[in-house]
Amino acid sequence: MKYLHSPKKGGIYLLMLLLPAFINATTPVPRLSEKKPAAQAKPVVIGYVGGFRGLVNTDKIAARKLTHINYAFVNVQHNRAVLTNEKTDTINLRKINELKAINPDLKILISIGGWAWSENFSDAVLTDTARKGFAASAVEIIRKYKLDGVDIDWEYPARPGEEGNVYRPEDKQNFTLMFAELRKELDKLQKETRQPKLLTTAVGGFEGFLETSEMGKAAKYLDFVNLMTYDFYSDKNAWHHTNLYTPAGNPGAHSGDKAVKAYIAAGVPAEKLVMGIAFYGRRFKLADSTGTGLGGKIESQSFGKGYTFTKDSLINKNGFRAYRDESAKAPYLFNASTREFITYDDEWSVQHKCDYVKTHKMGGVMFWEYSSDEKEYLLDEINTTLYASYNNPTFSALVLYEGGGHHVDFSKAAKGWLTQLAAEKHFNLTFINNTDSIDDAYLKKYQLFIQLDYAPYNWKPAAAAAFERYIDEGRGGWIGFHHATLLGEFDGFPMWNWFYNFMGGIRFKNYIPDFADGKVTVEDKKHPVMKGITSPFTIQKDEWYTYDKSPRAQVHVLATVDENSYVPASDRKMGDHPVVWTNEHYKAKNVYIFMGHGPSLLDNPAYVQLFRNAIFWAAGK
Repeated sequence: MKYLHSPKKGGIYLLMLLLPAFINATTPVPRLSEKKPAAQAKPVVIGYVGGFRGLVNTDKIAARKLTHINYAFVNVQHNRAVLTNEKTDTINLRKINELKAINPDLKILISIGGWAWSENFSDAVLTDTARKGFAASAVEIIRKYKLDGVDIDWEYPARPGEEGNVYRPEDKQNFTLMFAELRKELDKLQKETRQPKLLTTAVGGFEGFLETSEMGKAAKYLDFVNLMTYDFYSDKNAWHHTNLYTPAGNPGAHSGDKAVKAYIAAGVPAEKLVMGIAFYGRRFKLADSTGTGLGGKIESQSFGKGYTFTKDSLINKNGFRAYRDESAKAPYLFNASTREFITYDDEWSVQHKCDYVKTHKMGGVMFWEYSSDEKEYLLDEINTTLYASYNNPTFSALVLYEGGGHHVDFSKAAKGWLTQLAAEKHFNLTFINNTDSIDDAYLKKYQLFIQLDYAPYNWKPAAAAAFERYIDEGRGGWIGFHHATLLGEFDGFPMWNWFYNFMGGIRFKNYIPDFADGKVTVEDKKHPVMKGITSPFTIQKDEWYTYDKSPRAQVHVLATVDENSYVPASDRKMGDHPVVWTNEHYKAKNVYIFMGHGPSLLDNPAYVQLFRNAIFWAAGK
């Protein structure tokens, strides 16, 4: 097996060493696309997941934040698509497929090739017979593992890629013929399974790729064309590797914008084009430490770290200073003492890319590679920006969440789930983690207020007063979770008396610090919030709060926890222990849901249904 020496998707750097000059314009040709992509409820978010390293920890994949997973990579050997690491690939594909239990709409494709495994493509598609055999072998993998499609990452047809790659002039036409044969085989499988099968490709994000391919013709067979709009750097001067626009100081540089325009001019419909985002950086050692490093002469270079590491450890830390190139919409770091320059994507550049995708009505975004941003900083930004104001929103919700502390993992998981739901059901979300901006005018924009584990103290006085009016006068609905009943005197703050009454006149007393499973019984099965929920249902490992009394006398109880069902057993009990209720003494539709401590709740079907029901009921939908 060929060692994948670099966990990168594009290979433009070596290409640029061999072919330093590419044309910056492509002559327009008639649009030949005949096959429209499947109707999309929202732009796609395609994540490449690297299985070439071995076993993939699918517990760390946020399936709800993705529309597609491209499993990388499948090799090309002896003119066939081959799972070189079949033992681990088999496990990975099975576990990735299981993510559909979390997101039933998730599509899973195999990605064939990549930078290090593209050397045999040219031979594999050289003749009609070879193409038929290659296509059949690729689709057989889809059939065997019950997957959704094939992604081709040939780097590159009819031009050099990694050293030793076979390439020939005939690749230009054979690239198109390969897709035609793959589409035939996928259509056969689609007929067998009565499920749509996808065909996509990853292509160079530089205009020169279009010289040695027939993308206008190939596009008619493809659902999406994933632009590798990264690795734009050179070996001479320090510029950006994943910039959206051409930098003012380097007008000859490649950019995402140039790539999109060139592919559209070549006949690829905009709705099939997918913008590439880099979850990793590129690092350069410069010859001197003057200025900000941008444009400086390069002495050496190396593969950069993933964005989570960059954000947590380097941005304005450890001698690095963060800069933004406004002309290119590209961030970079420079450490003058070590002369290190780092180019990367961050939340700001991702926001601009997502806005560009929406403005130009592109198919969506893709990124390389999932594990490079384990805290999902960029994936969260993609979801937030890409799906904001998509179509005509049915309503807008304000989400006040805890940005730290014991419940941050729940908040993170809930934000991802909410973002996915909002995209599917076409409502808007705004996330805030403090009350500084809340006043009457601000709340007027929202039909729903979600208090996501945010405690009822340390609110700005103006925010508290505006919130009270919002609920008292029924200006919108409210859902509160878990920490919203942390009522009492905490951290030097007094009891919020209005909120005390709103929650049924209760005061926080205690909790189960070691956690326990518990069975929740639905009391009002006819209430819309409890619709479709089987009773009882089990909540695992929660820290069940107790209060000085039951709120039942002042609220309408929808569900209670059976304290005798705790596993392990606990002596911290209330007797009558409501965990879901609504206070009908207020004009606003409101519901409090105690459960909200850990992220695993979003994997519990009953809890997800409860959360979903509460949203649409409280929002008046």
